[in-house]
Amino acid sequence: MLVTFPAYGRSAACTFKCLACQKDKRKRTFRVEMTVNPYNTNPDGTMKQAAQVSQEAQADANRQRDQFLVYPLCKACEDARSWSEMKAIHERRKVPVTNGVRALEEK
Repeated sequence: MLVTFPAYGRSAACTFKCLACQKDKRKRTFRVEMTVNPYNTNPDGTMKQAAQVSQEAQADANRQRDQFLVYPLCKACEDARSWSEMKAIHERRKVPVTNGVRALEEK
């Protein structure tokens, strides 16, 4: 018997200027999809409701967008980077973002 669970997809879009090629009006959309299923539970063990799953999906899409905006590159510029350069960019993007402001690094 095949059981399917309802999926809730949410997205967050942003328009930016590429830091590498300086092109304006680049656009990137981040899409997250989560399902309501018996394994997706609250801390108290109850199954999450559709509204909770939808809110979490939207929060995750917003988090991905905010991390991307730390160092925005268009798709062509990302594809032109080497693996080690992209690894460094991903590490740079992992800095926590709170309310659109990067946390200050202590040295």
